[in-house]
Amino acid sequence: KPVGSWVDEWGLTHRVIEGGFYELGNAPLAESDVDGIQKHTWPNPHDPARIEGLKTEVETLYNETSYAIGAYRPTISGIFELSHYLRGMEKLLMDMMLDKKFVDALLWKLAEVIGEFFKAYLDIVGPYVQIVEIADDVGTQNGPMFSPKLYKEIILEKHQYLAKIVKEKAPDAKFMLHSCGSVKRFIPYFIEAGFDILNPVQPLAKDMDPAALKAEFGSEISFLGGVDVQQTMRGPLEGVKDEVKRRIEQLAPGGGFVLAPSHNFGDDVPLENILAFFETATLYGNYAK
Repeated sequence: KPVGSWVDEWGLTHRVIEGGFYELGNAPLAESDVDGIQKHTWPNPHDPARIEGLKTEVETLYNETSYAIGAYRPTISGIFELSHYLRGMEKLLMDMMLDKKFVDALLWKLAEVIGEFFKAYLDIVGPYVQIVEIADDVGTQNGPMFSPKLYKEIILEKHQYLAKIVKEKAPDAKFMLHSCGSVKRFIPYFIEAGFDILNPVQPLAKDMDPAALKAEFGSEISFLGGVDVQQTMRGPLEGVKDEVKRRIEQLAPGGGFVLAPSHNFGDDVPLENILAFFETATLYGNYAK
């Protein structure tokens, strides 16, 4: 049940619910036209407060630890996710067929704003990081949210625009897309867009068998994830160990795999299963062997 709410800088209402999760509401551009996109109050990516202390933090991590450093997404979501938060999912999906001019204008505006966020962010951390992330969920459990052809027609060039910025500002980093669900049919376009890594590789979603994905796309894109959190991580301990070992066997050969769960560990994942995940990963997941 709701336990609080606030409105963020995008104009979206966040409603906090029990368990530490929140839902987004109010779709401030639901009734907008193309002119309304420009009139909407957008965040200022270059607010100095956003980068306060960031250089010290990244330099400390780079110079005093042996960790790989990931630059987490600078905005709550990517261009598609933010577009349906702002417009409303049903209306946006209808617009993608019936009002492509509006969708194109909205996505370009979001690409422009998020691109400026990346510039401000990566001007500081770009030389130090190994992975830069963005999130744009386009899959459901059973298939794509919309036709992959629409991705190519409407979204691809905006992702390419962001990838160009990321690779100019962080030339030694890999660009990672977080996109949940059944996204196999999008993967050729993700590669074309300039993404180097796909996360989270949700194995129970349709057509997302990790071994098959590795065989078809493993020479062109890396995978981060793969260990099921929908069932396996909530199940028997031995099942966790077996799946971690199996994912390493399926996805690690030839390189290009970062072992991880297929999403965050939720509160309902037993602690002993989480410990078993890391213990098994330590035992079998060393490329240096």
